[in-house]
Amino acid sequence: MFRFRLRTLFVVITLLCLWLGWQVKIVRDRQTVRQQLAARGAQIRELPPPEVRQGISYDLDFQYAEAHGPPWYRVLLGDVAVATIYFPKIATEDLQQASRYFPEATVLTNGGLRIRGNQIVGGRQ
Repeated sequence: MFRFRLRTLFVVITLLCLWLGWQVKIVRDRQTVRQQLAARGAQIRELPPPEVRQGISYDLDFQYAEAHGPPWYRVLLGDVAVATIYFPKIATEDLQQASRYFPEATVLTNGGLRIRGNQIVGGRQ
């Protein structure tokens, strides 16, 4: 029979709580950035929930977001995958912030620039 000390249990629970707190912070930061970008005029398309997407084919942006979206435990905490973020007005800090907080999203600009996963995949620079 496996035996452990109470101190070991406290250490394991503390590490689990630290990890969970970090994940909650990531979810809240993403929600805050999403609200800030929307307030600055960005148009954000979120990935629909799995029960809605059954049997429906989506464009490559949705497929990329589905494959690279947040893990299941962050979805349980309220996080959602963002498929595209469109900026009618280009601001470098907004592009950087969108790419950093939403690596699964395809970032589009009015000038035709297309960024996916911190790489330019189409359009003009």
